[in-house]
Amino acid sequence: MGPATRSAAVRPPGRQAPSWTGEDEADGSRASRLPPWLLQTLLIYLGSRLLVAGAALGVAAVRPWRSMHIWDGVYYLSIAGHGYPTDLATRMRGTPASSLGFFPGYPLLIRATGLLLGSHWGWAAYLVNVVLGAVVVCMLRELVIRVVSVDAGAKAVWLYCLFPGTVCFSLPSSEPLAISAALGAMLAVSSRRWVTAGLAAAAATMTRPNMLALVVALCVAAVLAVVRERDWRALTAPALAPFGILGFFAYLWVHTGDLQAWQHAERRYWHQNLDWGVGLPHYLVRYLQPPWGPEFPNAFFLVIGGLVALAGVIGLAQQRHVVPVPLLVFTAGVLVLCLAYSNFGPRVRFVATAFPLFMGLAARLPRRSFQVWCAISSVLLVTETVLVLAAPHSYP
Repeated sequence: MGPATRSAAVRPPGRQAPSWTGEDEADGSRASRLPPWLLQTLLIYLGSRLLVAGAALGVAAVRPWRSMHIWDGVYYLSIAGHGYPTDLATRMRGTPASSLGFFPGYPLLIRATGLLLGSHWGWAAYLVNVVLGAVVVCMLRELVIRVVSVDAGAKAVWLYCLFPGTVCFSLPSSEPLAISAALGAMLAVSSRRWVTAGLAAAAATMTRPNMLALVVALCVAAVLAVVRERDWRALTAPALAPFGILGFFAYLWVHTGDLQAWQHAERRYWHQNLDWGVGLPHYLVRYLQPPWGPEFPNAFFLVIGGLVALAGVIGLAQQRHVVPVPLLVFTAGVLVLCLAYSNFGPRVRFVATAFPLFMGLAARLPRRSFQVWCAISSVLLVTETVLVLAAPHSYP
């Protein structure tokens, strides 16, 4: 009995889904037509973006387009317009710290799109992320349908679109590109398109450092394919995956003369170091207790992110006989990386990056709990949007 047969065997009656291994697409008939749920998925996503837009417009203190110039957005727009500095001390126009700490995938996409829009980098940044967000939710639904069920796929879209971490889909942020590339890699693995999976993973590792978790997941997928199916082509995926991050580091080495330019920027300007989450409890205890200061919203949403991640992990554990091992490895890798480094923790946008968590939630939440969850999540999404745009110390 092969892996696909085992997955089908443990799926409860009435929850049939296309095979994770892509066997149902062998004749190309399914791939040749649009899925019937596409319009519904796009409407759900559009509704969530209108919710974010309404919250932004409702904040009287927010000037138009202010979100382009807060947090990471200012760095991505600077890189798209002016490139990287040649040394750590140089700060490009409008950036409070060195832009060497930011990966090039998203700025390159902004620049390519912006050139078609008359070099309006801000408009390009928003357009890219709104479109990528739609791609993400469609690919997520397809993935959940393949792994769990059609019903779970619909629920996963609602849960994901209304999750506060998806506020980054309406900001200049690199998460939408990284998540879409990771989803593309996983879907390619499910169809045994190993070269496509490797190239998608390379795009992901050129976009965010936590996509190293995807490299590990593809290594596991390749080993399983070789052991179970003697498919040696699978080794091409993990071989190609690290080229994104390796290419970026090689470029910085040539551009700045410093092999560790990115690491030095992280330590100097963002004080990042590997503490394995030791500082997180102290941070939460300090800022969650009264009197509440400007860091309280960040601590509060760290707790929200942690609780959602925990619920998703429990859901995945209950579905462990159905969910493929590479997806579990990817989820674990993303969560470990965000917990291991100081000043990170389970921020909601990092939890959104671990998209298989929402597969676990969708599979296990009963109807009534699902409805309550969506209602609460909608309120939290609006709250996070208002805080990120209006509160100077809040971050997504």
